[in-house]
Amino acid sequence: MTLLLTLLACIDPDARPYEAWLADLAALDTSGAADDTAPSDDTGAADDTGGTRYDTLCSEDGGDPIEVTLISAVDVPADLHWVDSSCQTWNLALMSPGDELAQSTYTGHVFRLKDAFNDHAWLAEVRIAEGDSRVVLGGE
Repeated sequence: MTLLLTLLACIDPDARPYEAWLADLAALDTSGAADDTAPSDDTGAADDTGGTRYDTLCSEDGGDPIEVTLISAVDVPADLHWVDSSCQTWNLALMSPGDELAQSTYTGHVFRLKDAFNDHAWLAEVRIAEGDSRVVLGGE
């Protein structure tokens, strides 16, 4: 894993060091109360053209640990992103249509899919809820 991240740093000189990413991950406060100011519309908000925007949700801290399978139901290759509680996104994986990815996370966390090759638009987002085991992103 470290070798892969080292190679990525060669491709992208602005890439964060793996150790810094791990330190940030370890510092996440999961004991606090959920942020009640986050939007509650888990299906996305309408944009100015009447379409759906998928960049409206942030993760909530304090959720219970959960194992989920994230499933890409969009029709193009897409980057899977985790959204932290400050709404910053973290690219986790490239998913082809129909791909499934097992992920350890917490209830209240948000994941998004972003078009990987064309217009780089957000395609779907979902907030993980208690009891979720298989979560489909896209295909609405």
